[in-house]
Amino acid sequence: MNRITSVLLIGTALFGTAATAAAKEKIKKDGIEYVVTGKSEVKLDDAEGAKGSVVVPATITKKGKTYYVTEIGRKAFHGNKNVTEVALPSTVKEIDYKAFYKCESLRNLDLGNGVRKLGTASIGKCASLQLLRLPASLETLNTYAFVENVLTTIEVDPANLFFASQDGVLYDKSLTRLLVFPSGRVASEFAVPQGVTVIGEAAFQYNRYVSSIILPDGVLKIEPYAFSHCSILVSIYLPYGLTEIPRSMCYYSQNLTQVNIPASVVKIGENAFDETSLISIDLPASVAVIESDAFTKDILKINISAPVPPSFPQPTAEKMRKIQVTVPFKSGEKYSSHPAWGHFNIVEQTPPPPPPHRRDHLNPRNR
Repeated sequence: MNRITSVLLIGTALFGTAATAAAKEKIKKDGIEYVVTGKSEVKLDDAEGAKGSVVVPATITKKGKTYYVTEIGRKAFHGNKNVTEVALPSTVKEIDYKAFYKCESLRNLDLGNGVRKLGTASIGKCASLQLLRLPASLETLNTYAFVENVLTTIEVDPANLFFASQDGVLYDKSLTRLLVFPSGRVASEFAVPQGVTVIGEAAFQYNRYVSSIILPDGVLKIEPYAFSHCSILVSIYLPYGLTEIPRSMCYYSQNLTQVNIPASVVKIGENAFDETSLISIDLPASVAVIESDAFTKDILKINISAPVPPSFPQPTAEKMRKIQVTVPFKSGEKYSSHPAWGHFNIVEQTPPPPPPHRRDHLNPRNR
């Protein structure tokens, strides 16, 4: 390596170190700490000591240089119990991971007109926040942005190109994908509107009020955790057309006792009905795959219509009690010799009654 190359490398390293140091420069204003993230940008990094009503400025100045506030950083307000209101400027483009998580006293959050992205749990577990308005600028919403919240209503600016709200429920713009049913929404029964084809991941998760959910014909896909941790959910109606019950669909919905499996379902995913109160379940002949811990270990009876045993993990069967499994006539031996199903008490259905004997020749009209 020649001298010129060495000097260039050293210079580059020094410049990079200086740039990194400059990028991490901190600015404190009104008890809130900001971190320089670019040439003229900062993120709000720490608002742990903020109280009452907070209006985040669009710009802050240090040594005559002006910086735009473009981001609410990771855990910036996390756990703050004293902030009641926060208003963001239109310069803020992103709200990062757990930025407002567990802000127990936060009653009002104005997202401004510039936010494009809401990160994981960015507005999660806010015990006093019931209404949230999403701006026209929002483009990306993490599935778990509002996790464990008490929101009753989510509104969306009609000019938004990606999201829409109907009766306080969040959908994609086309109203075909239900994204978030507010976990604080009070309704004993909810019928998903016609036209919806997809129930998004964790869409109803942690709802504490809905006891019955009805899905319309046309729903073709349910994503994982869609109805998990719904504390008083008792029944759910699934339409024909679904081919898969996803993993953890109703996981830990401990009061669930009624669910139907449509004759179109081929696969039941891992933990789909684990930690529920299902006592029995009827499986149509279409079901070919059942993944581990799909049912609660306390289930008492499974009725299967498939003459060929669906795949089922042996370790899962061995964890369950010796329940009764009813199978089609003349299928008992196949199930009894199966490494997993053989763990249970296999009961064959009774043979179908013979067809009625035709006596048409005795009818005088046929003579």
